[in-house]
Amino acid sequence: MIENNKLFHNFTDTEFVWKRDGKEYTFAAGSVTPMTQGEFNHFAKHLIDQELTLQKFRTDNESKRAEMLRKCEASSSYIAQDEVPLPSVHEPTEKKFCEFCDSKAKRHTKSCTRQKEEQPFADAK
Repeated sequence: MIENNKLFHNFTDTEFVWKRDGKEYTFAAGSVTPMTQGEFNHFAKHLIDQELTLQKFRTDNESKRAEMLRKCEASSSYIAQDEVPLPSVHEPTEKKFCEFCDSKAKRHTKSCTRQKEEQPFADAK
């Protein structure tokens, strides 16, 4: 069993969105999320790259990278202070195409009531 033994902190004041294994993950500004070491390494690297670029630093600036990596590492005492259940990184927020038929594709399902509302001239031929 893989344990979520690392806490990833989005230390920025903006939402951070990145993909891993084809799934998009969203981390709210200031959020702390438990994850595996591999997931932590992946998301921390990309958050740091993004922030360095925004701040007009080179991404190979080792001192800035180390400083930002420390900000990404939340300690377990952080959880004790807030006592808020943390979302797992394994529960990505998926964008749905339609709230009525729960379609995740680019089209409505055949049974969707919204599909009929959006096509007013579908019967006219």
